[in-house]
Amino acid sequence: MTRRLRQHNRHFSVEWLGNHPVALTADEQWLVDSASPAGTCREVILHGDRGPAVLGWTLFADDALQGSGIAELGEQPLGERVFGHEPARRDHLQLARFDIAANPRCPAATVWGRRSRLFLGQWPLLVHELFLPSLVCDKELE
Repeated sequence: MTRRLRQHNRHFSVEWLGNHPVALTADEQWLVDSASPAGTCREVILHGDRGPAVLGWTLFADDALQGSGIAELGEQPLGERVFGHEPARRDHLQLARFDIAANPRCPAATVWGRRSRLFLGQWPLLVHELFLPSLVCDKELE
């Protein structure tokens, strides 16, 4: 996703909203290979020419916070780290569709989201992405 946003936008940035502790559901705990229901969530917004394009949040076991280097990412895109050096692994892909009501800046739209498990080295990460209406709406819409 990061690579595509960079290709199709003159201006690309990552707004890092922070890392914070979360309670993992049993399903999330299994997917991130955590012995504990306590985990960490990294939240970001990927911005393109038309504004916020993707809301992303990644869940992972607390052990992965230091072990994977994810604590130091800050505003570096996770995708560049995951897909940067070694072949990336992805599994457990799920898609979701959301129908968004019209508002003054954007007509009614269908917004898609996905959840998948990626691996940063040995560390499983549960990545959630919501593709925001600015990907399909004109900023100048009146």
